[in-house]
Amino acid sequence: PVTTRFPPEPNGYLHIGHVKSIVLNFGLAREFGGRVHLRFDDTNPETEDVKYVEAMKRDIAWLGYQWDAEYYASDYFEKLYEFAERLVEAGKAYVGSQTEEKIRANRGTVTSPGTDSTYRGRTPEENLDLLRRMKAGEFPDGAHVLRARIDMAHPNMLMRDPLLMRIRHAAHYRRGNAWCLYPLYDFAHGPSDAFEGITRSLCTLEFKDNRDVYDWLVRALDVEPPPTQIEFARLELDYTVLSKRKLLRLVNEGHVRGWDDPRMPTISGIRRRGVTPEGLRAFAEAVGVARKPARTELAMFEHFVRDDLNMRVPRVMAVLNPLKVVLTNYPEDQVEALDASYYPHDVPLE
Repeated sequence: PVTTRFPPEPNGYLHIGHVKSIVLNFGLAREFGGRVHLRFDDTNPETEDVKYVEAMKRDIAWLGYQWDAEYYASDYFEKLYEFAERLVEAGKAYVGSQTEEKIRANRGTVTSPGTDSTYRGRTPEENLDLLRRMKAGEFPDGAHVLRARIDMAHPNMLMRDPLLMRIRHAAHYRRGNAWCLYPLYDFAHGPSDAFEGITRSLCTLEFKDNRDVYDWLVRALDVEPPPTQIEFARLELDYTVLSKRKLLRLVNEGHVRGWDDPRMPTISGIRRRGVTPEGLRAFAEAVGVARKPARTELAMFEHFVRDDLNMRVPRVMAVLNPLKVVLTNYPEDQVEALDASYYPHDVPLE
């Protein structure tokens, strides 16, 4: 069956940009009678928190969706480490000991090939010993990284020996201090999809170049049938900041009262404005799915909000400060009454 997943990183609240991805992943699963997995991409212990996990689950449920299974990338740390050892033993990965600046400088440019790391020639035995010592916590942050051994002249710069795992001596909100060797996004993404039997990995266009790394790792994992990554254009809304990092800054610097401040473009903030889940879903469905990046006018969002509220929110007109008027030619015993409808669509046509 068709199996999709929604994989947010729990480092902030979901915003209106995520609504498009949620509607797409959950909607496809419903349409084809498949499954959808909610998987939290919690591979960075320094920025993630359980409060964000709970907020995301609350927002998705409020939108009207229920996931078939709940997973965490941190559930796969053991499997990912075993996979890392397999890559090392097969000569497909090695432990590099260069600084981040050196790694970046050696990657080359779009017009010139990269330079092999001086540690690329380490034997599988050396790499395996270093990897196990990295896992055991013998080295400080940044001392070593695990890299895939692919091609330093590859036209896709992300394929030039990408980083797979790094040392981070930080407590994880779910795993505590059990791990100090954490997978990077590219290493966790494809294999996690494969572990769960995902058939379609739907990503936004900024991950288009990452697809080569995704496919390389899935092939190395040797699973059948392999998951397929497909990209779509993300939602870009006029005059709206759709970056969790920037929204976090607004929260931390006290410019807003929290992630659910009604001025925030988060799902929680939008909910407090009075917008309904039906209105948000209708907006996301109208935006549609395309490969070409495009901006959506704020007026379009407001149209779907008004269109939804127009049919469900009662309204009355009242005169708060009436002006007294004396009619001298109206019978004193005569009374006239007018019906005032709560909804515009209930007003009878003349």
